[in-house]
Amino acid sequence: QKGRISVIIPVCSLKLGGISPLLSLLISHTTRFDMEVIVVNNGVPPADFTACIADSKERLTLKIVTSERNRGASWGRNHGATVATGEFLLFVDSDVIGFTDHCVDFMVATLASDPEIGAIGGQLVRHDNGDTTIFLARQQDASFADHPDRYTLYEDEYVNTSAVMVRRKDFCRIGGFTDYIEYI
Repeated sequence: QKGRISVIIPVCSLKLGGISPLLSLLISHTTRFDMEVIVVNNGVPPADFTACIADSKERLTLKIVTSERNRGASWGRNHGATVATGEFLLFVDSDVIGFTDHCVDFMVATLASDPEIGAIGGQLVRHDNGDTTIFLARQQDASFADHPDRYTLYEDEYVNTSAVMVRRKDFCRIGGFTDYIEYI
């Protein structure tokens, strides 16, 4: 769907505790785009999984995809993408707890403005308690709303898949993430 963002979150038992705060963050995050959230249950026992997403079911456009065993984050991302309807796919790991203001809108605007850019991701900051926050590019002193020029785009051969946005058509063209690594 044109202008829609599909947020795809693979969840395994090790990172189950992060999904509820992340979903709450997505509920409160301001974006001017329509957003659907696809949570991929990657081997989490159904009762545990249901308890973690219960508060968000009524407040988000939420789709659930399930695997009975953990098949890896790449498989989860790829499988979530198969049910996504968005023009843009935002892959976020379940232990990410924060976004800088307007980063989702900035990601979409960047991809929409330049067909040469294949993906855009943020700089991840790991806190002492293990939480992760996404800072889009290198934010300087002010918020994007006040100073959009304060975000710095830089070219790299690597984008951290803990938080990355791509165009759906590009994702389909390259065949998704390599998913040959399986967890046993």
